[in-house]
Amino acid sequence: MARVQVSLKSEQGLRADLSHANSQVDDGRVYILGIGNIGKLFAHSLAKKRLPPSMTLLTKATHTTAAISTIKHRLNEQSTILFTQNGMGLLQEVSEQLFPDTKSRPSYVASLVSHGLSSVSAFSSVHAGIGAAIIGFLSCGEPHDAKTDGSGLPPSSEPSRYLIQQILDTPSLAGKEVSSDEIIKAQMEKLIMNAMINPLTVIFDRRNGELFGHSKIQSLMQLLLGEASLVPRALPELQDYAGLASRFSPDRLERVVMNIAEINANNRSSMLQDVQAGKQTEIDYINGYIVKRGEQLGIGCVHNRTLVNMVIENRVINESQIEEFFPPGHGSH
Repeated sequence: MARVQVSLKSEQGLRADLSHANSQVDDGRVYILGIGNIGKLFAHSLAKKRLPPSMTLLTKATHTTAAISTIKHRLNEQSTILFTQNGMGLLQEVSEQLFPDTKSRPSYVASLVSHGLSSVSAFSSVHAGIGAAIIGFLSCGEPHDAKTDGSGLPPSSEPSRYLIQQILDTPSLAGKEVSSDEIIKAQMEKLIMNAMINPLTVIFDRRNGELFGHSKIQSLMQLLLGEASLVPRALPELQDYAGLASRFSPDRLERVVMNIAEINANNRSSMLQDVQAGKQTEIDYINGYIVKRGEQLGIGCVHNRTLVNMVIENRVINESQIEEFFPPGHGSH
């Protein structure tokens, strides 16, 4: 197997780079779509690894499906796509739009990264805080009914197994493998944390630590959280988890939200930064996913829907206007 090359590009750069590629046989290149801090961390950590061909690592939800389409001709059932971005619902979108045939669909692996990273320049980041990268196998966003050694991988996913092992063997990533249902629980918990902080920083135009010192904003967060917490507790794929109700109880989730907001009090959320830079946000994959899954489960997350629309419209309000947009008594029941 040839030594892997890492191609670190923006989505636009990737399209230009592959515009003349036609359908040549892949040379074992790792394509990292998005040049954010996590993309740089994975590129640096895996640059000297020997990985299976057609490996694609993703670090942004926005425009990901369009970016993957530029290298779709290089991907098949022996390929692996590693998703590391915020939000949920993207795996289903990629499958429906790009890989509807399950026989030729790449394997999907998801990772949640908690390393502290800060940007220095477009192609340079500082690894400021050691965290971890949990990783697990997914099949179109649902747990795979693996009948193997309990690894969570089907028998045909040797490239995925090899990729996971390489990440686990890379000290700078501090990887830990978890089961497919655990990765979904971790994704859902992180999704709700982002959903309770990021969009509120946008509609109130404030840093994380400037939100919940105001009782009306905290009450709004509790209202949104009451809706959102119903969704993971109703997911069919998580019903075998004995601790589901307690892990996703509104009280526990609120404590986690408040702790994260306090730890990152001086930060501007990534969503607020996107809005201020005139970029598209990931709201459709965060609160938008909560609304969509809620509808599928018969849970009407009307306040979260309102919040999605406000972020899309770039609407900014103050505490006195909260009841105008989020009238009491119009909940999910």
